[in-house]
Amino acid sequence: MIRALVGTGPSIPLLETPMPRTSPVYALCLIACSLVACDGWEAGHEYALAVFSDDGGGVAAVRHTFQGKDTITHVKQKDFQVQLLMKQNVDGTTPAALTGVLPGKAIEVFFMGSEGYLVLGRHTNWLGSYDGGSEGTVTYEKVSLDGTVTTIASGTFPVWVSCGDDQGQTSTVPQLRAIPSPDGGLLALFESETT
Repeated sequence: MIRALVGTGPSIPLLETPMPRTSPVYALCLIACSLVACDGWEAGHEYALAVFSDDGGGVAAVRHTFQGKDTITHVKQKDFQVQLLMKQNVDGTTPAALTGVLPGKAIEVFFMGSEGYLVLGRHTNWLGSYDGGSEGTVTYEKVSLDGTVTTIASGTFPVWVSCGDDQGQTSTVPQLRAIPSPDGGLLALFESETT
């Protein structure tokens, strides 16, 4: 389509091009392609559960590694591994790895610096792992300051219960815990049942 400008001078022809229109099918194809492009699992990591020692002299934390995949609403995560990090002072240096990489995700950490140990609680095959089942293994370990790991208690427990076929599922809290006394001299072992 050609149009002429009307004015005091000679008319100048202008080329007018129609605006492109995006079809709904084209838009849906773009969205589908972007979702397929995000379909792969990628390695990821995060730090969690940072704690001071009971005497205030040191710090500890855990480093989780996992496989992650972006979705529209959140990042799915699976295949967790945990490593305990620790340093015996609170200067600006980064805590060093105290343990090797262990399977699962950390539940809690206690650092009893006055007694020379840490307690690590972790669970595997938990419901949020996307490859776990209705049961998970909960393990509590005592970790000495040289990195020696000794199991305190371990067991397999339900991670969710169902109230019937059409009632959905409810997640449970871990039924096993090991908690040090305030002075670090004793460990209290807590075990419960979910029905």
